[in-house]
Amino acid sequence: MAKVGVAITTYNDIEMTTRLLESIIANTEFDEDYALLVFDDGTPNEAVVSALETLCMLHGVDFARHERNKGIPAAWNSCVRTLHERHGCELVVLLNNDLIVPPESKNWLRCLVYFLENNECWSVGLPLIQADAEGRPLPYDPNSWGDKPSIVGAAVGCSFGVKFSVWQKLKQPDGSVGFFESLRSFHEEIDAGFEAARLGYYSFMLPGPPLIHLGGRTFARNPELLWMEIPNSEKVGVEINLDEYVECIKRSKLYPDELKKVMLERVKEGVVDRMSFTRYVFAKKWGVPLEDYDDPVVVVHNRLVKGVKQRVKWLDPHTLEERENEVPG
Repeated sequence: MAKVGVAITTYNDIEMTTRLLESIIANTEFDEDYALLVFDDGTPNEAVVSALETLCMLHGVDFARHERNKGIPAAWNSCVRTLHERHGCELVVLLNNDLIVPPESKNWLRCLVYFLENNECWSVGLPLIQADAEGRPLPYDPNSWGDKPSIVGAAVGCSFGVKFSVWQKLKQPDGSVGFFESLRSFHEEIDAGFEAARLGYYSFMLPGPPLIHLGGRTFARNPELLWMEIPNSEKVGVEINLDEYVECIKRSKLYPDELKKVMLERVKEGVVDRMSFTRYVFAKKWGVPLEDYDDPVVVVHNRLVKGVKQRVKWLDPHTLEERENEVPG
C-alpha cells in the first residue's frame, strides 16, 4: 500500500505522456514508495491506447481508462478513486500530460507531500515554467513566486495535490463526488477549491519547485474536446436556460465576433463550446449575477477566500528546511 499516488491524465497522446512519465521517474527524489497511474480519458484510437498500455507495462505503473471521453473533472475523480482503491492513497497528485519535471525540481513531490501532511487544507499546487513549441523553458523570474505559500481559490489546474479525505466530502449538484463533472473542461479545479473552502479547507500555491508546462497542448491537438452536446438541467443539477446562455455570449467581451457567430450557430445544432458553457454553469451554480459572466470567479473568491489567513508549514524548495508562518488569502 502507498500513502501517495501520482496520476497522469491524458487523451489521444503517447508522446507527451511518455515524456512526463519518464521525467517523473528520472527526476523525483522521494523517501517513500508512491503509486504511479496513467489515466486515459476515452481515447478512440486503439493504437494510442495500446501504446499507453505498453508504456505502463514497461515502467511497471498502473493504467486505467474511460471507455469514452468524460472530461477533465470526471478523469480526476477516477484517478483519485482508482489510486485510493488500488493502493489506499490518501494523498493524490494530479498532473496533466503536458508537463515535464525538470532535473532541478527533483524535490517537487517531497514539497507537495510535506505540505499536505502538515496542514489542514484541500489542495496545494506548484508554480509553472512556460515552454516553447519544442518544450524548451522560456525565460522566467524565479523570484516572482515569492518565498512562502499563498492561499488561493484553487491550486493551478495542471499540477496539484489533494487529500482523499476532503475529496469525498465534496458533493456536487449532478451527483458526482469530488470534482463537478458537468464542468467538462473549465473552472473544474476552481469549483472544487470553493466547495472545499466552504467546508473550511483551503487551497495553496507553493513558491517552488516549478514544473515545465507545455501550455494546453491536449486541447490544441484535439479540437473535438472543445465542443459538447447541450446537457439538460436535470443532468447538470443546475437550471439551464439556453436563451440566457445565448445572451451571455452576445454580451461577453471574451470572444471575438467571428467566434461568437460560430458559437451561436452551433447552439442551434444542440452543441456548445465547453469552456463558455461551463463558465455559465459555474456562474449559475454559485449564484453569480450573469452580468459578471466574463469573470464569475472573482465574485465567489471574494465571498469565500479573500481576507482568509492561516498558519502553515512548508519546505523551502531550495534548502528543504522546514518553514512556518501565517499566510494571507
